[in-house]
Amino acid sequence: MKSKESQKDALDIRLAQELEPGEVVIAAAVGMVGSGVWGPTSMIAKWCYFGVTPDRVIVLSLERWSYRVKGTWFDDARDVVSSGANQVGDPWSSFLYQRPDGTPVRVNYHRFWAEDMTKVVQALEITPTDPAADPSTAPAPDPAPENA
Repeated sequence: MKSKESQKDALDIRLAQELEPGEVVIAAAVGMVGSGVWGPTSMIAKWCYFGVTPDRVIVLSLERWSYRVKGTWFDDARDVVSSGANQVGDPWSSFLYQRPDGTPVRVNYHRFWAEDMTKVVQALEITPTDPAADPSTAPAPDPAPENA
């Protein structure tokens, strides 16, 4: 099996072929979309290499076991995508990526890629959350006292 560094180097070379002249990659990492991480549906999950530049998010489709690039899955303008719900776990973490057409994509990533995906998450400006905490149940702040 290739080391993570050699896999990342090969993926970075392929990602560079998708860049416009002068465009640079801020962060890139491998993630899995389209399924939960366990169970029979994980076999149909789509493995991808997410690259973030100042202007775009480029997602390359990968072979499941070899990480060989199959092609570009999608390429979104960075200013029209949104993301959130970053949940850090062990061994799997996830975040939601919303495409320009409103399609939500749950991105799961393994701890093997956590350091690199943290850079992707930061480049997309996603705030991490505790998976045990449910923000919808947080108490409302006390209203400011009225001065009489």
